[in-house]
Amino acid sequence: ITTGNVGKSKSPKAQALEALKPLAFVDDYLPYLLGIEADMHLALILRDENGSPNVGEALRNVDSTHGSLLEFSRWWLVKGE
Repeated sequence: ITTGNVGKSKSPKAQALEALKPLAFVDDYLPYLLGIEADMHLALILRDENGSPNVGEALRNVDSTHGSLLEFSRWWLVKGE
């Protein structure tokens, strides 16, 4: 999903995600996980904390964090067993 600018309280991807209703949404940019109200798993791929937007209070809105997309994929497959 491609988007424009990030809003302060709601991801520009939120509307599309709420329409698609995926089981999970994975991104490496925390602001894109904000304000998503659909019932889906929100996973954050962590970046280096130096200069990263992936820090602070908003991390509480994330269901899981992972070091890479591959790590998330493996975790997701095991979780479903």
